[in-house]
Amino acid sequence: MSRTIITTLFSFLAAIIVAQQPMLEFKELKHDFGTIAEEGGKVSHTFEFTNTGATPLVISNVRASCGCTTPNWTKEPVEPGQKGIVTATYNPMGRPGGFNKTITVTSNASNETVRLTISGNVTPKQNKVVEKYAIKVGSIGLKSKALAMGNINYGDSRENSLIIGNIGSEDITVDIVFDDKAVHTQGAITLAKDADGSIKVIFDSEHAKIWGPFTYYGHLSINGKVMDSDDYKIIITGNVVEDFSKMSEQDKRNAPICEIANTTCDLGVIKKGAVKVVKFGIKNQGAKAPLLIRRLINYTNDITTKVTKSSIAPGKTAYVNVTIDTRNMAVKSHKRQLTLITNDPNRSDRRLTVTWTVEE
Repeated sequence: MSRTIITTLFSFLAAIIVAQQPMLEFKELKHDFGTIAEEGGKVSHTFEFTNTGATPLVISNVRASCGCTTPNWTKEPVEPGQKGIVTATYNPMGRPGGFNKTITVTSNASNETVRLTISGNVTPKQNKVVEKYAIKVGSIGLKSKALAMGNINYGDSRENSLIIGNIGSEDITVDIVFDDKAVHTQGAITLAKDADGSIKVIFDSEHAKIWGPFTYYGHLSINGKVMDSDDYKIIITGNVVEDFSKMSEQDKRNAPICEIANTTCDLGVIKKGAVKVVKFGIKNQGAKAPLLIRRLINYTNDITTKVTKSSIAPGKTAYVNVTIDTRNMAVKSHKRQLTLITNDPNRSDRRLTVTWTVEE
């Protein structure tokens, strides 16, 4: 039998099989709710379908793309020529703005997967100012006391805004005062009663002269008075990184390479009261450029660290010395992690780990 005849025969059989299967045909695949109110409650739309195939149709599953959408559907078999439904219910509460959600329908039909779409726009709930804010301190309402600046290339500045509301009974002037000049605001704002606003905060990485993660603290100033209480403390966080994207291929070939033979060290048992020093060797395996130690981050106070060189020539080695003084340490197992930041473009952050156990 020739290949052409076999192919034709298989195509004919496939067509017969498809013709004997159920077929899921929806009247519509999309529905736009238009503009709905957040406080208006759930909205629903029913998608009607017909089994245009030759055998009973069974929907095995209907899955929404998120928990905000709840589907319901015809559970019993739908005979040929009969109709069924899939209902999609959307909850707009807490979800202001536009939405576009999918509902995936799976069945035994020849077109076994069909996707439905609902969309619309939710107008935000009109709350009083006092109800908008989870944090309330005096006459101030705040959505958060923290501002995240994200990753910032060294030398660049970054802005973010603290959302604030006047929940008091009188007009107020608000600002944030920081101890470090690397962080400042664009200026104070005046808020009328029940008014919202934002204070723009600016971080200058070049002025800060810091690499890696940072945290700065400030305090709200109300009508010219700095509020020293922790209730009014504002936290600014971020991470200063090196921009390696502008390096040429030649620069990359000449770049330093940070090699650390062992990034973990287990000192075993240390008698309480003893002092132990461990060294991590940092070698520059690059061919031309010096390896610069930008920063060694140690978040603990019970160990001390020192880098023997901040600039390591090609082929040379420097050391990170970690001193562990157990005199005031608890008798138990300990683990400390350090972060080394360098100008190695392939791996600028390296983690060093020291473990030990203090015994009497």
